[in-house]
Amino acid sequence: MSKPKTGSKPRKTRLPKKEKLHPVNFVIKIPIYNYDIMFSAEEMDSSLWENLERRGVPKPEIPSFIVFPGHGRCVISSGGQMLIRLRYLPVNGYWKGVLAHEIQHSVEMKFEDYGMTLCKQSSEAYAYLIGYITQMIYEKLERCQRRKRN
Repeated sequence: MSKPKTGSKPRKTRLPKKEKLHPVNFVIKIPIYNYDIMFSAEEMDSSLWENLERRGVPKPEIPSFIVFPGHGRCVISSGGQMLIRLRYLPVNGYWKGVLAHEIQHSVEMKFEDYGMTLCKQSSEAYAYLIGYITQMIYEKLERCQRRKRN
């Protein structure tokens, strides 16, 4: 491991400016594959716990959904309920990248359930679903923002 150069500046944090958090939690439906994804950002653990219970996530599995070691997380329960969780809303390039990363994981997990791995023949299905989930999440986020402004 190399030492940082003398006089080098520490890496800038990619966190949004400290403002009041705007917790978001919603579900998007994926009709072509007959499942849905819960999306959560800036949400307190206790609120997420309640939302997961309402969605039918088995109680013994909820703690594994709540654990949040990084900036984003994607998990799926034994019953097939899926969660994409971000520490902050995707309002800048970094957080949009985190969301893209977690969406990729969600598609990979779902296609794994179907026995479909990423290869040349399946890449279009992966790309389509990644694009669809991305579009649905951003459309819902835009609606949430409009409601808060009104």
